[in-house]
This record gives sequence, structure tokens and C-alpha cells, in this order.
Amino acid sequence: MMIVKIIFLYVALICSCLIFFYTINQLYLAFLYSRARSKGGASNRSSVPDEPEKWPTVLVQLPVFNEPHVVERLLRAVSKFDYPLDLLTVQVLDDSTDNTTDIVDKVVRELAAAGLDIRHMRRGNRDGYKAGALRYGMQQDSSEFIAIFDADFIPDPDFIKKTVAYFQSPDIGLVQTRWLHLNADESLLTRLLAFAIDSHFSVEQGGRQAGGYFTNFNGTAGVLRRKAIEEAGGWQDDCLTEDLDLSFRLQLKGWRIRFVEQISTPSELPANMSAIKSQQFRWTKGACETARKNLYNLWASDTSVMTKFVGSAHMLNSCAFFLLFIMSLCAIPLVLLASADDASLLIPMMAAQLGGQLCMVLVYWISNVRSEAEFRTSSLWKILTRSVLLALMQIGISMGNAGAVIQGMLGRRTEFVRTPKFYDGAGRTNRRHEMKFIRESISWQLFAEAVVFCLLLASTIAGIWMQNYILLPYAIFMTASYGMILAWSVKEVVSSLRHSAASN
Repeated sequence: MMIVKIIFLYVALICSCLIFFYTINQLYLAFLYSRARSKGGASNRSSVPDEPEKWPTVLVQLPVFNEPHVVERLLRAVSKFDYPLDLLTVQVLDDSTDNTTDIVDKVVRELAAAGLDIRHMRRGNRDGYKAGALRYGMQQDSSEFIAIFDADFIPDPDFIKKTVAYFQSPDIGLVQTRWLHLNADESLLTRLLAFAIDSHFSVEQGGRQAGGYFTNFNGTAGVLRRKAIEEAGGWQDDCLTEDLDLSFRLQLKGWRIRFVEQISTPSELPANMSAIKSQQFRWTKGACETARKNLYNLWASDTSVMTKFVGSAHMLNSCAFFLLFIMSLCAIPLVLLASADDASLLIPMMAAQLGGQLCMVLVYWISNVRSEAEFRTSSLWKILTRSVLLALMQIGISMGNAGAVIQGMLGRRTEFVRTPKFYDGAGRTNRRHEMKFIRESISWQLFAEAVVFCLLLASTIAGIWMQNYILLPYAIFMTASYGMILAWSVKEVVSSLRHSAASN
């Protein structure tokens, strides 16, 4: 039993320290971002370029798959672009298998009759998923620049002119803009997601840019130079995050990515736990696939050591979910076995966990104080509570994401599952579509999360009964994480089943 306890202690300590180093990296990016903002650096409005003397040709690609509730809104927003019509082409890359195709066909005919060069393109299959659709569309057009929008985005009329102006620097291969949130105030879930994503589009993107490190395209609300895509090897579908993969290949070829915080585009946040789990699984697995594919090339390049380190942390940051899952499993036996005699391991373990949480609170505080995000707050109490709730949520969904890490690192191919869209932008959520998605998302994972929660709860109660309080805060935090996610998930499932019964 002593050997078992020591093994679990060392595993938990190692995982805690690795998570702490990850948060230190985030804090470093936050420092770079804050310094750049205070000095009027990379994100300052004074760096906005003048309009070019001659506007280039631009292709707008709209990859859609079964998006009946939002696709018309996207098409009408794109039709309002303030850009010379003779230089603008729009492709609706439609792989849908539902009535989205009928909606697209109707709206495309209307917009084409009004003078917009818009084309409804269907491949007849989903080979390569989004990457395959983008690749197919590029083969049918020769425009110099390519703008990409997912179905739930609503770009402003001046988006193309604002972003294309940055390409007057010949080494810029890609311009990424910030995301806004249509439904940030819909629920606690969406508020937490907005809180996390706003940090990405400030501290992470802005910090990497301020430090001169590799950053990334987020797959939408960005513009790319065709030449840069082609030199990087084009769109490839061996990673679920084809955008992150292209970003590293493009920068390894010498092209720069410019993140422009002051240009933003509204989009929809996943509004239920099933959709969040699906999205996080794809992002986590795709990041690990990107690391598996590009880490060697990054370290073999002639970039600086810090660029290699920050880039590696960038590709591997999803591995934090695997570490969190292992830490939660370790809590089950340790709350029963650990004692004051193990202080030499327990103290650094708990210090690393607490230090990591404090680092992230500071990161989120910098993001809220310095960024241009609309969903920011100056309340330290709100930042603290949202940071803790976000940490609970990340631990609670770590089981599924740990599986994504393993699959991504082993190179196991899985289907590209798009994040479902339920919000129409006018304050309405399509409940029937949402409930149907939740019912179809029920899997073994929900049962497995319930088992882990029960084990954590039982060990925590047993620890209290045994008056073994030394790791009780650790166990309670892990138990609360799984309990929160389980409660959310079960509530959604029950609601969907009731909705189905009422509909019948």
C-alpha cells in the first residue's frame, strides 16, 4: 500500500507541476500583451494601415454543413461587403445533407440576380471535411486573397477593406481578427466561454504577436494570401484543426500572421454542455495532431529557441486536459492514503496547484483590464469567480478531452464534427434542434463521468469520516468539478427527453 501511495503522490505532483509551468507560460504571454498595450505596440490603433492604391481580388469562402438556422444570415451579411464587386467572388462550399442546401440555393439565386458574383458549390461528398471543401474551392478560383467565415459569423460591411489593407506588408500571409459573441449573456455556460475565448483573443494571440512568436489562424473571420497557402502546402485534412496546422506550416515557410484585435466579428457560442464537449474534443484532438505533425519541423527550423518553446507550448497546451484528468483520478486514493508524513510531496503539489490557479486569475485579470473585448469586467470578484468556475469546468470535461489527447498523439483518425448552431442572432434559440442534438450526443462518456464523480464523492466522504483532512480541499475541488458537469449534462438530457415526449 505504501508503494501505491508513493506512486500516486509522484504522479499527482508531476501533473501539478506541468500544469503550473503551463500557467507560467500563459502569464508570460499576458505580460507581453500588457506591455504592448501600455506602450501602444502591436495592438494599438495607430498601427492601422492606409488603404492600398489598388484593391486586390478577394475570394470569400463560406464552408457550411447542415446550418439551416444561420446560413441565410451569413449570406446576407456577406452580400453587404463594401468592396468593388468586380474584385469580389463568394463561394458557398455546401456539404450539407439537410434543407440547408435549399435555403442556400434560394438566397444565392437572389443575390446573384442583384449583381453579386456568388456561387453555390457542392462536391457530392465530405472528403477532407472543411479542409477538403476549402481546397476544392481554391481550385475553382484564382483570387489573390481568401476570406473565410464559418456559418455562425456575421462580418461587418467594411471587414474586407479593413483586413486587406494589412497585406501591404509583403511578408504578411494571414490576418486574423477577434471574435465577438452574439449570445454571451444567454447562460452561465456562455458567459464562461466568452470569458475564456476573450482571453485567447487578447493574452494568447496578442501576447504571441507582441513577443514575435508564432501565432495562429482560428479557422474563420480571417483573410489569407493565396501564395502563402500554396507555399505552405495548401489545405491538408490530416488534422482536425486544419487552421492550426496551416498556421505553423505557413510560418515555418517565413510568412507572418498578423492578429488585429480592433477588427471583430460577431459569432455564436455553444450554449449547451453537449456542444461544448463536442467542440472541445475536436479542438483538443486537432491540436495534438498538429503537434504530432509539426513539432519536429519546428525544432529543426532556424527560429529562435524561445519561438520553438512558445510554439511547442502552443501546440501541446491541450495536453493539460490529460494532466487534469490524471490529477482527478489520483485524488480518489490519495484522499484516503495521504498523511502528514508525506508533506515533502504534498506541500509542493498543493503549492503548484494553488500557484497555477493564481496565475490564471492574474492572466484573466490582465485580459479584462487591457483587452478590447466587449464582454470584459473590471470587477476583481467576477474575475475571481469566473476563473474558479472555468477551472471547475475544464477539470469536469477533462475525461473526454484526455481521450482526444491520446487519439491525437497516436494519429487515430476520427470524423470532423461541426459545432451545432442553435442561436439565430435575434434572441431566439431553436429548441427543437438543440434538444435533438443533445439526445443524439448521449454516449458512454456521460456514464463514465458519473462513475468518476461517484468515486470522488465516496472517497471524499470516507476521508472526512476517517478525519484525514490533509488533501480534503484537493478532493472537494475535483468532486465539485465532475459534479458540476454531470449536473449540467443530466439536466440537459432530461430536458431533451421531456421535450421529445411532449413533441410526440
